[in-house]
Amino acid sequence: MSPWSRQIDCTTLAPIGPEESTSPAGKSGLHYDPFKDQYIYVWATASTWKGTCRELNVRLNDSTDHKARFSFK
Repeated sequence: MSPWSRQIDCTTLAPIGPEESTSPAGKSGLHYDPFKDQYIYVWATASTWKGTCRELNVRLNDSTDHKARFSFK
């Protein structure tokens, strides 16, 4: 199941709740831009996440995990 996200505590960054599959926004999904040497993932977020923090995890084919943390205002 990748990419996935989960809610985290905004102060301690500790996980809160289960991992959830993410949904790409539109038809974009996860793709690699070789000219910029970066992966791009546009994902759909929920309005109910307002005031929370989340961690997005992307696992690549080589089994490495790459995480990014977000604060939703």
